[in-house]
Amino acid sequence: MLQRSLNDGSWTPVAENIEDMQIAYFGDFSSDGTANFSDPNDWTNNPNANWSKVRGIRIHVVARTRREDPDLKAKGIQLPSIQAVEDGPSHPDSNNPYETPYQRRRLFTSFIRIRNAGL
Repeated sequence: MLQRSLNDGSWTPVAENIEDMQIAYFGDFSSDGTANFSDPNDWTNNPNANWSKVRGIRIHVVARTRREDPDLKAKGIQLPSIQAVEDGPSHPDSNNPYETPYQRRRLFTSFIRIRNAGL
């Protein structure tokens, strides 16, 4: 479940059946004068990045089915969680990726270009 932190320190649900959401920021963080998709130094997961350099955002969401797949369970096929997306493991217990082995998962990725970033 995707949750968000409230001002009082408690957590509230945002979306069910979401195992992970990661965001990466794209820009000229290597300070070579060019933002280059293939340069890993031009991507950062640091939310305190220099916002004036941000030219795009890549978002990854890992979703899973609400219920176990009966066909997988009947055949004994166990599916691990999607382990690494951007800066961390998607599963809350990366030592036990088979905690929910009969649920299907899907990774959704989208890139959003920041328009009018120079204004």
